[in-house]
Amino acid sequence: MSPIVILQIHAKNKPLAKDVKLRLVAERTPGFSGADLSNVLNEAAILTGRQGQKEITLEYLYSAIEKVMLGPERRSRVISKKEKEITAYHEAGHAVVAHFLPHTDPVHKISIIARGQAGGYTLKLPTEDRHMHTKQEFLEEIAVLLGGYLMIFLGREIHGQRDYSEKVAEQIDQEVLAFINQGQALAQEILRSRKDELAKVVKELLEKETIERYEFEKLVGKKQLAEGEVEVGTEGK
Repeated sequence: MSPIVILQIHAKNKPLAKDVKLRLVAERTPGFSGADLSNVLNEAAILTGRQGQKEITLEYLYSAIEKVMLGPERRSRVISKKEKEITAYHEAGHAVVAHFLPHTDPVHKISIIARGQAGGYTLKLPTEDRHMHTKQEFLEEIAVLLGGYLMIFLGREIHGQRDYSEKVAEQIDQEVLAFINQGQALAQEILRSRKDELAKVVKELLEKETIERYEFEKLVGKKQLAEGEVEVGTEGK
């Protein structure tokens, strides 16, 4: 059963706004089980009631998705201006590295509002369901992960038992380290060459705290996908 059909079943008797397209909800919930999708609709209904509204909007559905994925928002968490800036640099690092690599998933949202155990988050969603990944895709994901860590420092420029031998173990360690170093070099190259875009993203995050995909792409341009890859059914404004 497709996610859209599951959503339609659970959306029965729920007051969805007329402009809500369940296709967009399905796009933001890859890998969600039927129970997860049910939770999304229930959380959206609860949020709608708390806000004193009568209809479930797409905004409430997106907030519900993020709650199911990451946990509740923690707006009451008090952070210093410095910590907020560090979080903005960190998330901008993830987002910009992901955007300028061809084999990574598109960035749909960036936020420096704490959710669950995360101080902020960058939401990337796949263009299609994938169960296997190439070496290049893994390498680029390592670069994305390291981008957040590296950006905290580069931001200053903008503003048990085993059945193999020790020798084999050392060789494996060296190969893994070399692979991670490649990812780090890739992230560093993008962060250094995209200082203007990074500065724009950090500034926008500090002002608005949350950036949706269409806003992000206004700042950094459209994502260039890998050759032969086509994105379908994308949201936008």
